[in-house]
Formats: sequence, C-alpha cells, structure tokens
Amino acid sequence: MKILTIDVGVGTLDLLFYDINTDEHYKFVMPSPTRVFANKVKQVKDKDLIVTGALMGGGPSSRALIEHVNKKHQKVFITEESAKTIHNNLEKVKNYGIEIVNEKEAEEMINSERDKFVHLETYDLNPNKIFYFLSEFGIEPDFEVIGVAVQDHGLAPPNISSTDFRHLFMKEFMERNPRPESFLFNSNEIPDFLIRMKAVAKSLKDISAKKFLMDTCIAAILGAAIDPSVKDTKRKCSIDIGNGHTFSATIVDDELAGFFEYHTRHITPEKLEELVIRLGDGNISHKQIVEEGGHGAFIQHALGFKNIQKIVVTGPKRDMIRKTNLPVTFGTPLGDNMMTGTVGLLQAINLRLELGFEFD
Repeated sequence: MKILTIDVGVGTLDLLFYDINTDEHYKFVMPSPTRVFANKVKQVKDKDLIVTGALMGGGPSSRALIEHVNKKHQKVFITEESAKTIHNNLEKVKNYGIEIVNEKEAEEMINSERDKFVHLETYDLNPNKIFYFLSEFGIEPDFEVIGVAVQDHGLAPPNISSTDFRHLFMKEFMERNPRPESFLFNSNEIPDFLIRMKAVAKSLKDISAKKFLMDTCIAAILGAAIDPSVKDTKRKCSIDIGNGHTFSATIVDDELAGFFEYHTRHITPEKLEELVIRLGDGNISHKQIVEEGGHGAFIQHALGFKNIQKIVVTGPKRDMIRKTNLPVTFGTPLGDNMMTGTVGLLQAINLRLELGFEFD
C-alpha cells in the first residue's frame, strides 16, 4: 500500500511517501503555501490584486494582503472563500480596506482588465502541482491513501473567540477519545465547523484514494511520541515547537492526559519550562493560559511532573528547549525532525485502518 502524508505548516510544507509493502520511503520539505503566497503578494509593487481560490492558512498570507492595501496603497479584490483566509468575519476583512467580490465579478475583472490587476490564488493544497512535482522524481501518484494535516481554529459561533472555540472542540475530542489518532478524520466525516480541513478535503475530491485530515499539532505530538527513543515509555511529555504554535501534551499509555498551546513567538525558554512543569502537575487551566497570552490548555488528569519518564521535543524551533533545564530527548521519527507531523499522520492512518505495520 502506497501512502502520501502531507503536513501543511506556517513555515514549511512537508511530504512523506511511504510504501508499507517495501518500506520504501521518500521525504520532501519545501516552503509552506501561505509563505509562498505572501512572497508573491510582496513582489507586486504597483498593481491591484484579484484573489480567488479557497480558504487557506493565514499568518504570512493575511499580513501580506493587508500590507498591500495599507502600506502600498493598492487595492485588493477578493472572493468570499479566499477572504476567510484573513478572517471568518467578512466585515472585519472589509475593515482592512479589502473589497469582497463574488466569483463572477472576479472572473470578469480578470478577463477584461488583465493589465491592471495581478491575479493570485489561495489554497493550502494543490494536488496537481504536488503530483507533478513527485512524478518528476519518479514517484507516480497512484497513492491508495492520502493524509493531510493542517491547523484549524474552526468556525466559532458568535460571541466566542477563535481561541476559546479551538480549546472547546479540542477538549471535547479528547474527552470523547483521548487517543491521538482519534483526531484523524475521514474526508467525509469532518465536522462542519472545521472549515479549513473541509477546504482541503474539497481540493482532493476528484482523487480516488482514501483521504484523511488531522490537526497539525496532534499529528506532531503523535509523531514525536513514537520516536524509537520514547515509543515504549509509559508516561511521557511530547512537545512540538513549531514556527507558528508550540503545543505540548502529556501522554499515558498512548492516551492524551492534557495539553497546552501557545503562539511560539510569545513564549520564552523560561516560560516554556514553567509551563511543562505545570502541565505535568496539572496546575494549569485554559483561563490561566489565555490570560498569560497563550492559546489554550486542558487537563484530563495530572501525571505529576516527577512521574514523567521522558520528555520528547520536536519542531523547527526546538532549539529553544536547549535554554531550559528540562531533561529532554529530541524526537526524529524516520531519522528526521521535519517529518514528525507526516509520521504522526502515517501512524494515525496505520492505527485507523488497522494496517499493523511498524517503522522507526
């Protein structure tokens, strides 16, 4: 069985091809779609933009579009689906000075005023481009399973912040089933509020392979937790220090016991060490974390920090942990720190489909 797993991050897009029959596997790391899009916007100096496509991860892409209006004093016309990249509330998008147009209006502008505008597309995943790229390296796109990880804040109801809403559904998922692989969704069973995952699933709709979506943070935590150095450890703490978010979870007997989440840019080594100890002891709450500038937290049950046998760390910003006093192991499943999310996806698929293979 040939499996392709894709981890769509803020900084990088990571691909893992794995054939479970032969153990043949190949790894690729490239700039993330949101970063590539942002760079395209920055290269446009004196023209207006028309943006079409799908909801994608924000961050660099959102900031670049807002700066095109506010700093370059150029116009941005954007379709509704693309506009949700900036904010789910389209009134807030308009408040940035960005103009919302429908698909027909965008098409007419592109066709009739080509010299005046630069047309750009938003997407987290373009399967045709990825398949073409892989085929150039001799990997034919005859995958039987495709897994994709993205971070989805969800479409929050009115009067609930995206931070609180993400915490609420993560908490609900964990209470329902604390095993990390339970956060893996078949493409036709994604909850309606996970609109970024649904956008990615839509981009894959014409592909015959089995398709799965998963949260990037949980995929990374799972990938690190099955690193050969820690996978047989009963009580552990898994930490992913990513370009965008830092996510840490305590794990007992392969079940999540608690977690916290922070924006990486808002955390220091001293704060990280304090949070990991508090997470282990259960001395942490969502309200506390948000008040401190963090993203969220939940304790299912406390291990006691002294009872944690190993702390495994992964992520592109993992060197931060070296400035702490925490005794850590660096997780490199398949021998590669950058593959942690794709390996977590692979393991979740392995468990979900009961494929029964093992890998290092």
